[in-house]
Formats: sequence, C-alpha cells, structure tokens
Amino acid sequence: MNTKKKSTHRIIAYLVISFMVISTQMTLVSAESGGSEDIMDDMEFMYEITSAEINKIGGISVEAKVSASELGENVIVVFKLLKDDTIPISIVAVQGEMDEYEKTYIAQFLGYQGDEYSVKILVLDEIDVSTDRIGKALSKPVTVN
Repeated sequence: MNTKKKSTHRIIAYLVISFMVISTQMTLVSAESGGSEDIMDDMEFMYEITSAEINKIGGISVEAKVSASELGENVIVVFKLLKDDTIPISIVAVQGEMDEYEKTYIAQFLGYQGDEYSVKILVLDEIDVSTDRIGKALSKPVTVN
C-alpha cells in the first residue's frame, strides 16, 4: 500500500474513532447529569439554547442561538445528526468565544435529506478524542426535527 493510501486510511480511522468518542461523550454528559434530559430541566446552566431551526432543503442545516449569563468563556456547540431520533449519523462541533450575550452557531450536514433526521444540540466546555475525559454540559440539550 502506498504512503498516500496509508495516510488516507489513518485519517478515516481517526475520524471514525473521533465520531464514536464524541457521540459517547454526549451520551455520558446526559448520564452524568442524571441520566435523563427531564432531570436536566431542574439544573441551572450558564448557557441556554434559546432557539434552533432546521432546514432540510438541499441537505440539512441547523442554526442555533445560544445565550450566556456571562461573557468571555470558550464553548463548544455540538450538533449531532440522528436518524429516527436514536441512530447517530454525524457530528459537527463548533468552537467559539461567547463575546456577546447571544450568539448564533450554524452546522451543515450535506448529503442528508428527509423527515427521519433530527439534530441534537448541546453546549459543552470542551471536547476531544480522549476517552478518559468528558466535557461538562453547559446547557440543556435541544433536539430539532
């Protein structure tokens, strides 16, 4: 196998592992917070996803507005594409600094269409491919269909 193919296979393997770890982190964040999004209703968070809209024309795009109680923090807004509300398909993570009290974050999932897809959105303090560390949930998750 030539060097270019080996490199491509390593990148694909890294992306698959990253996807699995991030997906697991999102599940564990919910579990760490009590195992249920209903329990998270009673928790107080520094950030809130105040609105989220999904557009399924020509692919799937999602726009989420995140509001902050204080400024200056770096956040990771995670968009998790789900099929039939349970099967993780893809993840987009957008890092940004909350330098405004309300900020808009956008993710796109090209090549996906249909009513069977939804997107779960969550704000975390950090995210990486480490399996020994879970980012802290900074907002209650929101799902858009």
